[in-house]
Amino acid sequence: LWGLDEFQITHTLKGHQKSVVSLATSPQGDFLLSSSLDHTIRLWSLPDGVSAQVFDHGAPVHSVCVSPDGRWMVTGAEDASMKIWDTSPYFSS
Repeated sequence: LWGLDEFQITHTLKGHQKSVVSLATSPQGDFLLSSSLDHTIRLWSLPDGVSAQVFDHGAPVHSVCVSPDGRWMVTGAEDASMKIWDTSPYFSS
């Protein structure tokens, strides 16, 4: 994570076992989602950079996005599957 006030790295987020290929933020900007070739999506708390939740897609995940109201996360994987996840327990408008 970069602090834009000073353009300095504030946190390095570690947890994925393979390459991270997609990122998305919650509508309020308090969470970051990362998808990886390790089959997982991680939900990171901002601004502290703590991994708050791990979702297992079951295949290398190439994309992740969040609905504008924060209720849904959609992931797309290498096995040609897309999954819709209810993220309302984590964030919603």
